[in-house]
Amino acid sequence: MAAAGCGEPTIDVPEPLRVVYLPLQDARDVDPQMAVFDAYFSGAVYADSINSDSVFVKASPWQCSETDPQDCSCTGQWSDVGGSASQDTGNPSRVVFQPDDNVDAGTCYVLVFTTAVRGQQAGPLASLGMPDERKSGLGIPLQIDVGAFESFWTAGE
Repeated sequence: MAAAGCGEPTIDVPEPLRVVYLPLQDARDVDPQMAVFDAYFSGAVYADSINSDSVFVKASPWQCSETDPQDCSCTGQWSDVGGSASQDTGNPSRVVFQPDDNVDAGTCYVLVFTTAVRGQQAGPLASLGMPDERKSGLGIPLQIDVGAFESFWTAGE
């Protein structure tokens, strides 16, 4: 996209970076050994923008109601998942988070991308404008400007 006025030089304004595919978005009963924390973007991601502040994972156990085994939810006891994120060397539009430890069974996971993630050609990841109440419910610090997130649950034991 370009912006210009009469007699003004043309200024190229890059389109914001977007997440185009989150493989496990809203998935339930994911086999912990098959869980992969990754996302595909609308263009190549600037590798230096991928760090522990711009991409992180939160985890919380889930439980079901004693009276209705179909009524399950995350407990809200969120904790940080140790690990590191990086750009896929074979696909510069893919970012992968590699946890330090095995993925746990019976757990809600949230993979978060902040607006600090930047594209090589596109601008920064656009903000979702996520309300504080939603951030709090997912264990995301309120000061974080969320650009994208993926949530999924692993199968119970």
